Amino acid sequence: MASTTTPTMNGPVPVTISIYGLTELTQGDAVREFDIVFVHGLQGHPESTWTFSEGTSNQTPAKPPSKGSFFRRSVKATATEPAADLPGAPPPSGTFWPRDFLLEDFPKARVFTYGYDSSVSHFFAGPANSDNILDRGRDLLERLVTQREKVRGRPIIFIAHSLGGLVVKSALRLSALAEDGAKDHEDILASTAGILFFGTPHRGSLWVSTGKIISRFAKAMGFSTSNVDLDLLRPNDAMLQILRDDFRRRLDNQKLLHVTSFQESKGYKGFNGFDEKIVDPDSSEIGHARERRLPVNANHMDMCKYSRTGPTWVNYEQVVKPQISRHMNRVYEALRESTAIVQRKVHAFDFQHAG
Repeated sequence: MASTTTPTMNGPVPVTISIYGLTELTQGDAVREFDIVFVHGLQGHPESTWTFSEGTSNQTPAKPPSKGSFFRRSVKATATEPAADLPGAPPPSGTFWPRDFLLEDFPKARVFTYGYDSSVSHFFAGPANSDNILDRGRDLLERLVTQREKVRGRPIIFIAHSLGGLVVKSALRLSALAEDGAKDHEDILASTAGILFFGTPHRGSLWVSTGKIISRFAKAMGFSTSNVDLDLLRPNDAMLQILRDDFRRRLDNQKLLHVTSFQESKGYKGFNGFDEKIVDPDSSEIGHARERRLPVNANHMDMCKYSRTGPTWVNYEQVVKPQISRHMNRVYEALRESTAIVQRKVHAFDFQHAG
């Protein structure tokens, strides 16, 4: 696992970023007013997905893997293997912006990464493929409930890359469906103030879109899909239709909830002449009044990796950071409005009962 011993103004960061579950990056006794949760996508990793290193910036990998080796390796990977042996393992060094930028820019936020088994052959294996999205969403929900036992009501901002956005949607749906009295589960949806989606397929038949994305991803990376039935990438369309429609209802009904959808501007230059956008613009937008759509001048893999110099720094400072601030500021404005309403009611009560 990757070592992350760099100290911050919030205290030392954990020695390792867990490949599964939640890892809190913020330490120490500082007062927290927000929770920020990073959720990686397919074939991703809770650290490397968000890490800029040498080679980032739309470069073609030096050597393609042998035919079928990617999927065979994915099948063999287990929870006991070190992160370096798993697909999407973190690079030896680089700028991990959830730690290196956010802890300084948003000192009142508690920051988590969330990891799960996102290898292609595991995620889309067997006849119950659609259940994998629900299972990941349920796992995320349950882990957040545990972490927020003493801070219910604290606003949450999710930051999700690619299919990680579907995991977040699944968690919010399950939160909305919580049984009466399960206040701890209901809290997750009720507290979600904003979501930043990076290249998440929102529109159309999402499982069909997912199949296209995985096929493009495999071609871009030079992976063979000869030993994987790509029909397994297209499970029950109805399930994803429900997930999409449910999320739109949340946007309609949850006054606090707004989203930002970041869209890749560049194609990914992969093997065999591949040079396409992995998630098309019409798929990576929700088309809702509470959504802002913004282009990121990068390809699908690099669009959520930032360094302290060059064009990626400009993307972070001028595009991403302001959107995180926007979602936070909306919450502060709502709190001020709520306080003002209470104060007016108290003043009116006092006036009516004066003398």
